[in-house]
Amino acid sequence: MMNIAINTQALELEKLYSKTIISSFHGMWSIAGLGAASLGTYLIGKDFPVPSHFLLIAGIALFSFILCSPYLLRETLKKQENRPFFTKPDRAFWGLGIIAFCSMICQGAMFDWSGIYFKKVVVAEPAFIGIGYTAFMISMTAIRFITDWLTESIGFKKIIIWCGVFTTAGLLTTVFFPYLLPATLGLLLVGMGVSPGVPLVFSAASKSKILPPPVAIAAVSSIGMIGLLIGPPIIGFIAGFTSLKTSFLILSFFGAAIIVTALSLKKQE
Repeated sequence: MMNIAINTQALELEKLYSKTIISSFHGMWSIAGLGAASLGTYLIGKDFPVPSHFLLIAGIALFSFILCSPYLLRETLKKQENRPFFTKPDRAFWGLGIIAFCSMICQGAMFDWSGIYFKKVVVAEPAFIGIGYTAFMISMTAIRFITDWLTESIGFKKIIIWCGVFTTAGLLTTVFFPYLLPATLGLLLVGMGVSPGVPLVFSAASKSKILPPPVAIAAVSSIGMIGLLIGPPIIGFIAGFTSLKTSFLILSFFGAAIIVTALSLKKQE
């Protein structure tokens, strides 16, 4: 619910700015993820009680909501009248959903399996097991803060194509060169690849002439979330029958699918 609500707010603000700003919002989400991971690691190290941990985070969240609520937009900039709630999405809409799905299935796999890959396949020293995931998160966060500028400069379609290129190249590098430095570079590239896709797809979906923006965002987000949820178990299932390297190799085909899908999209204004 928060995902749809905040993205809708961001995209309504984007209309006021008359330029792409959505990726910066997702960059702040990534920073929050890094901060949360750091805080969680610190509290675990201090044997902080889990119930107290949950209450602390709930308190921070509630305070943030109350502090920020006066500044939220109260309604959409343009009322959507005489428009059906359910309608058949066009081809471009499904293309956006596929891009979100492929991006988030790779993202979910990195969240849950990159550390295991570095432990089992790269055979990194214990101190370096998390270096691949760290590289992934840092690049994903950094790229989101320049994606808006890049989109204004070279356009939506080219950005998405490069998303697929970087995602595919990063995964193939990690698979075929399973050593500490190249594998870390590979996950750095994957982070660069998956970071712009979802916010830009949300922005494109909000411009739909068929569905109201909140409905379009919810639909594309739902397709993407399926990828985020099923990615990690699929990786584990395939790894159980073959190997983790094979699982990551199969992931690279989702990166290639982003390229193919982006090439088939109509130009996004």
